[in-house]
Amino acid sequence: ARLLATMCQSTNLAKNALEVLETFGIPLLKTRLGLRTAYRQSAAWGSVVVNQGHEARAAAVEINALLDELLKLLEA
Repeated sequence: ARLLATMCQSTNLAKNALEVLETFGIPLLKTRLGLRTAYRQSAAWGSVVVNQGHEARAAAVEINALLDELLKLLEA
């Protein structure tokens, strides 16, 4: 089991919160999903971020990184 950090922002508070989880022995995935409008839009539109075009590129990169990480874990 691994924890996926979502709605991440680039703040010291967020960084510290993730570090605290690690000190409790909670395994985290390396991939982080940011706090992005594209994720909310995909839910509202019934689509996926990889089909939303250039405006959702950062979200699509995150999702592809998550997919790669999960596939590597399943292969191990």
